Amino acid sequence: MTNTYTFTADNGTRVDVPESWITGMSLDDVGLCLQCGEERYGTEPDARGYPCEGCEQNKVYGVQELLMMDRLK
Repeated sequence: MTNTYTFTADNGTRVDVPESWITGMSLDDVGLCLQCGEERYGTEPDARGYPCEGCEQNKVYGVQELLMMDRLK
């Protein structure tokens, strides 16, 4: 059984985050935008303030960073 976490962006968008994104067991490093919830692949786990293609804000954070920020529930 795989654990799944939930990320809620500032605009209310919810994204299911599989445990493999956090543990590094996924082939993709994924970041999420704090503003709109857009997923950004190729994002380092400790990324902060990367640009978002969805809303054009510099608010993409790596999932491990989001975990440390208590944004994953």
